[in-house]
Amino acid sequence: MSIRTHSKRLKTAQRLGSCFGWGSLSLLGLLTFSLLSPHCYNNTYANDVTSRTIITPSVSIAMTEPGSIDITPSGDGQFGAVSSKLQVATTNSAGYSIYLNTLDQTNAMVNVNGNNKLSIQAIDSEQRPSDFKANTWGFALTRDGSNTGESPALTNLLYQPAPTTSSLVTSIPRATETDTYTLAFGANIDTSLPTGQYANTVLVSVVANPQTIRTLSDLTYMQEMSTLSCENSSLHETKQLIDLRDNKDYWVAKLADGNCWMTQNLALDLNEKTLPLKPESSDVSREWGPNKNTENGIPTTDNADLDGTGSWNVGDYVYATPLKGEYCPKQTSGGYMADAAKAGETIDHCQDFPKVTDWSDNLTVGIGTWNGQNLSYVAANAERKTYDAHYKMGNFYQWNTAVAGSGTGLSSPENAKNDADALLNATESICPRGWRLPREQYNLTSGLPSAKNDFWNLIGNYGYLEKDLDIVSTDGGTSISSVVIDTKGDSEANIFRLPIGITDAGWMYIETQFEYAAFRQVGEVGLYWSSTAHIDNKSSFALSTTLKTGRVAPMAWSGKTSGLNVRCLVR
Repeated sequence: MSIRTHSKRLKTAQRLGSCFGWGSLSLLGLLTFSLLSPHCYNNTYANDVTSRTIITPSVSIAMTEPGSIDITPSGDGQFGAVSSKLQVATTNSAGYSIYLNTLDQTNAMVNVNGNNKLSIQAIDSEQRPSDFKANTWGFALTRDGSNTGESPALTNLLYQPAPTTSSLVTSIPRATETDTYTLAFGANIDTSLPTGQYANTVLVSVVANPQTIRTLSDLTYMQEMSTLSCENSSLHETKQLIDLRDNKDYWVAKLADGNCWMTQNLALDLNEKTLPLKPESSDVSREWGPNKNTENGIPTTDNADLDGTGSWNVGDYVYATPLKGEYCPKQTSGGYMADAAKAGETIDHCQDFPKVTDWSDNLTVGIGTWNGQNLSYVAANAERKTYDAHYKMGNFYQWNTAVAGSGTGLSSPENAKNDADALLNATESICPRGWRLPREQYNLTSGLPSAKNDFWNLIGNYGYLEKDLDIVSTDGGTSISSVVIDTKGDSEANIFRLPIGITDAGWMYIETQFEYAAFRQVGEVGLYWSSTAHIDNKSSFALSTTLKTGRVAPMAWSGKTSGLNVRCLVR
């Protein structure tokens, strides 16, 4: 802001430039007024299925041209003021605060020509214009009427001294569409002040108020989850969150390893409704899509490629008896579905795996774990129309699909046999934005886990200890599978019970040499991809579970062409 003094007249003007960004916006006032175009940065994440969106909190600011005023000084002093409109809006639920300060170490308006030592001093307290002493100035900020939008008379405002350090002027504790303020600068000048140009620079800042730290219970969407939200969640805090990409709900929980995990298998169909995956909503750095959309049903054999990007949705089945370890179908040897053509029909006739979408209306999603007596889940049984979504089967993905194409040709170096940290991880995944695949770092020679092994850290916090490992070695140590055998009663059920809820949903077997495909070991085995590549270029590491035998292999491996389940944890 500057003031020009004349023998008869006084002019004041100000120059305001605006800078924009998340967190803080500022306006500078000096000499003449100029306004840059305001911007409001909103990131909107949506999908083609519904209109659900996330709007990243933002703040915007704009000012109008204030013009100039003329003052004819008098012996007793003459008051004059100039104002502009300040408009602020934010989507931040905690609102915003406006700060103001001068940019030098004083709040006096000094002669910019330096031909006299006199200055216009700041008022020393809140004052009305009638109380201004000669040759003093101040500022006033007031919100316009919400209904009329009328500006207050500048001579009726309560003015304040401009602080030399950033100071709070006003705070609004809520999101707003647009708030309009009158920002006024006033001065009282008498004839004793020599002619000249008197100036100071004023900074007006708008800052988004800190939001209350949120836990996962405060969230609605998977893509809202952050490390901070997880850190501030309590142990075993749980909620169903929506994946914006296809509108499906997933149970998530903070588990005893300190991480937040999906406690339900991913069921993302990769098709025209969800593709391409984008950084705004997925764990990818660029747009990505597979070379073939998700198949409905049992796999075909044209995905027998180490870098294949196949995926399968066999139907919306749920494991009704997750703690019994029942094979499905029971009549086949070892629970294998050797005949791909019969696999779908067999599941449909397996009462341990009812198909949720075949039931009639008024179904509910339970939170509790079923016991082994709830076997007759049929449409005619109205009292059984409930299921626990933690145990839904989910989709099956080849490894290069699970890592969103970032694992093409990836294999760990030979020296990773003895150096767990040398094992390579794919950098991206089909998990929602803010989530990732688990890592499975361990020493291939000793079979011992690294501190960075996510699956081992998880089960290790639920009663499994390193001394319980039974290290099984094949192929000269290159295919070690460290397993935990039940030695503690039903302790193996810890990861099958909630809050973890591991599901033995089986896996897709794709045999490359004989072009053979099958849906295997449903109800017997659970297999979950990690992001960690094996050194043999054909395999990647996975969690393997078998409730029936009490076998949990936190450092198992599987061929990349196989179709496994996916569970994500917070990045």
